[in-house]
Amino acid sequence: MTDNFNNTTSSELKVYAEQVRLLYKPFMISIAATFTAAILFVAGQWKVIEHDVLLTWLLAITVVTLLRALLAYVYKHSKTAKSESKYWGRLFIIGSAMAGIVWGLGSILFFPEDYIEHQIFVVFVLTGICSGAVTSLSVVRRALFVFMVPAMFPVMFLFLMQGTYLSNIVAPMILLAFVFYIKGANNIYFNTKDNIDLRLAAEEKEHALLLAKQVAEKANAAKSEFLSRMSHELRTPMNAILGFGQLLQMDADELSKSHQTNVNEIMNAGYHLLHLIDEALDLSKIESGKMKIYMEEVSVAEVMQQSLSLVWPQAASKQLELIDHINDKKYIVRADAMRLKQVLVNLLSNAVKYNCENGYITLDSKLMNKQRLRILVNNSGEGLTKENIDKLFTPFERLNKENNIEGTGIGLVIAKHLVELMNGTIGVESTPDEGTTFWVEFELLDEES
Repeated sequence: MTDNFNNTTSSELKVYAEQVRLLYKPFMISIAATFTAAILFVAGQWKVIEHDVLLTWLLAITVVTLLRALLAYVYKHSKTAKSESKYWGRLFIIGSAMAGIVWGLGSILFFPEDYIEHQIFVVFVLTGICSGAVTSLSVVRRALFVFMVPAMFPVMFLFLMQGTYLSNIVAPMILLAFVFYIKGANNIYFNTKDNIDLRLAAEEKEHALLLAKQVAEKANAAKSEFLSRMSHELRTPMNAILGFGQLLQMDADELSKSHQTNVNEIMNAGYHLLHLIDEALDLSKIESGKMKIYMEEVSVAEVMQQSLSLVWPQAASKQLELIDHINDKKYIVRADAMRLKQVLVNLLSNAVKYNCENGYITLDSKLMNKQRLRILVNNSGEGLTKENIDKLFTPFERLNKENNIEGTGIGLVIAKHLVELMNGTIGVESTPDEGTTFWVEFELLDEES
């Protein structure tokens, strides 16, 4: 991008706005440096230049500097500075030109032809001023040029007009310094522009990611709200269906065997659907942060037996052998009894569903550093591949869908959230064709062999 104020694109305007901001940013430091250099300038020439001339020039540089300081102050407190960067850039360049003209005028006024050391002093001060200008004005090259040309060329012209041996040496040195300044200014300009481009691109990317995150969060909140409302609305008619189904079961003697079978199918499907509704409701509560956990001392063996009683009919139908190494141990953990039972039922149900006929389920426990207890549920099923394990805790991701195994794919997701809400951890270990072990781990309060 050039310093052209016209025909600029939106991205170029953003870069230019940042360049203008960088011009104004260090200006208060520049003011202090300008006043210091001006006072040194006047003090160095006090013995050889008329005092009225020195003081008049000092007043001129003071007025110009104060006007530029006022401009910088108004810019920094302007609410429209970014959108009006062209306007503020023009004002800054005008101020830079005025400062350059005053410094160039000083070199003419303070150039005593009979005092070589004072001539060198003038060059020294102007060179220092221009060195500082390179670092502060190079972000907009036009601002640098309008300052340096009127500031340096008058003194170089005066040396050339003298025609002395010294002037023939100093004048080319001034010109060479000017060339080096411009070259260095170009490097600063392009490096600064590149850095601004990169930073603006990074900011735009970050802004886009933030917007995407906000959209995703809104979508997730809408999904949770939908699940919650849907679950509540479905429970009412579902309970009515189950209620009428129970009434029909109470009058089973008056029904034919085929009707009794149909009623039983209705009840089984109803309870299954109610279970799915409860899972969806739990997931929405967890994602919205409304799930309440009540931590207490819980007997692992007692909760495990309650959980087994709920899944044992399904296990018996597949002729699964149960190997229980937990029932004879009296472990106490810190957890929510109802939610721990929900987690264990889920793990046991999966151990049944993904097991093979005439297989086994092993329940075991392991002490971890004598501070935590790990509860393990092992099944003799087909096992899981690493790819399947990576999908286990993803919502609505069902394994073995081709085998028509019932489920929504959110049971393990809910279990994971519940375990973490109880300050526990959950994990899985599996080898294809050798079975799978799910485990949960909680704080151990007491244990007796």
